[in-house]
Amino acid sequence: MDLTPGQNVSFSGSTLSVRLQGPAGSPPDLVGLLLDHRGQVSTDADFVFYNAPRHASGALTLDGLLLTVRLDEVPPAVERVVVAADRDGDLDGVAVAVEGELPFTFQPPGLHGLPTAVLLEVYRRNGGWRLRAVGQGWASGLAGLARDYGVNVDAEDAPQPAASAGPPPDRGALEPELQQLAERRDALREEVARLDRQVVDARAALVETDELRLLQQAGYYQFRHPLDDVLASKQRLDALRGQIKTAISKRTAVRSTSGWMVNGSLKEGAALVRQFGDLMLRTYNIEADNCVRTVRAHSVDAAKKRLEQTRQAIVANGSTMGAAIDEDFHALRLEELQLTADHHLRVEQEREDAREERQRQREEARDQEEFKRRKKDLLKEQVHYRSLLERSRINGDEEGQAEARQRLAEISESIEEVEEMAANIRVGYVYVISNVGAFGDRVVKIGLTRREDPMQRIYELSSASVPFRFDVHALVFSHDAVSLETALHREFDARRVNQVNRRREFFRVSLPEVRAALERVGTNHVVEFHELAEAPEWRQSQAQQPRDSRPGVDLTR
Repeated sequence: MDLTPGQNVSFSGSTLSVRLQGPAGSPPDLVGLLLDHRGQVSTDADFVFYNAPRHASGALTLDGLLLTVRLDEVPPAVERVVVAADRDGDLDGVAVAVEGELPFTFQPPGLHGLPTAVLLEVYRRNGGWRLRAVGQGWASGLAGLARDYGVNVDAEDAPQPAASAGPPPDRGALEPELQQLAERRDALREEVARLDRQVVDARAALVETDELRLLQQAGYYQFRHPLDDVLASKQRLDALRGQIKTAISKRTAVRSTSGWMVNGSLKEGAALVRQFGDLMLRTYNIEADNCVRTVRAHSVDAAKKRLEQTRQAIVANGSTMGAAIDEDFHALRLEELQLTADHHLRVEQEREDAREERQRQREEARDQEEFKRRKKDLLKEQVHYRSLLERSRINGDEEGQAEARQRLAEISESIEEVEEMAANIRVGYVYVISNVGAFGDRVVKIGLTRREDPMQRIYELSSASVPFRFDVHALVFSHDAVSLETALHREFDARRVNQVNRRREFFRVSLPEVRAALERVGTNHVVEFHELAEAPEWRQSQAQQPRDSRPGVDLTR
């Protein structure tokens, strides 16, 4: 199958072989980069090229014009694998063939005069992998491409290794030393495996308390108790705490065995066990109450683990008297932790929803005021041209009458448009904007405004705590702008930057993909799309920054 720029395909295989095909002359070089969620390499070792032809994980292996990608070996932190080509001169006529479950070929157009280009991207999607044909050129060459993806590139040529003198040593003479090295290697591997097991065991017993680490590990937090609103979650929490109080008052929170004797008396023994159980329960509840008071969505698992370890320690201390915290009571307190974390998160979400709704109402009121002012100005202008038409008719000025009639027709049309936009909340403009300096080159905002002049909304966004102005790529007027915006959001739903607050309309997609989606879902609209993000302020700022003089990857052969 022949791919076109921007086309995506899915596959289920675990290995891809990417082979480069070039025109006559010096052959191009293949390179590969393993990128994290930021679109950057984590270390310089994630850049595979002729001087470093194999990644440590085994995920990428370069052999001349063949790059092998083993997807089951790709580290979990890697979100994308980028395949690029570099050549002395330009890449005009270069093509790439992908051999795997289903073979593909791709010949990117428009690479004349460009020495380096990204050909393909392999990226994660819904637990699987997809492949995208890119064909984006880099005028700054391989060094520029590497820097853009976060590789630290050497400015100076690296020294070349000196040629070895004399014949190579006899392998037979080195055999004993090789055997010793192999035994030492195996011993070290066993030691590393033993240490890894110790680390796993230690981590299992460790309760994480660092807030920043817990936030980073939390990821996409979803409600585990899907209650409808804050009131419902508060009612469920109150009912659960009622069960906890009942268990304490009825003395079912601690279980113990009978038959313990003190001074030969079963009665005194039962009293001692009861007192000891009360002390155990008090200690447990102090820790449980502290966990409930401090728990948040990102720390709920750590709080549960902490409470479980407290219970185990108390059980160990009470084992001689057969006393322990009841498992059902412990389950109630764990559920209380979970519900409390959910409640805090839901309260914050409803506050955010209320803020968003107030903002929407303010914008709608501002739009209505703008429509009223615009209609008032148009009506004044209409009165003026009607008077002008009457004077021209009295004076016999045919040219003046024609001009006045034409202008009156335009004013009437404008009044109808303003009245329609004021009466119909679905009429408006869908805009596509980006801010390379603030969010990167693959993040766009797709939103809606009902303003008669949509650029006023863009100006407001550009002044709302962002360092650079937004670039406008499309302004699409629609009589059903709400449906058009919804269709675009649904198209890129899985690629939202903020997967929790869905009112944040930023998406991690390329501009060609947005254009293709507009052409599909906006079939009845005239779409003028600008794919170039000019970003003049950001580019001028970049040009004025001093070059980084730190040593980095050596791109010399």
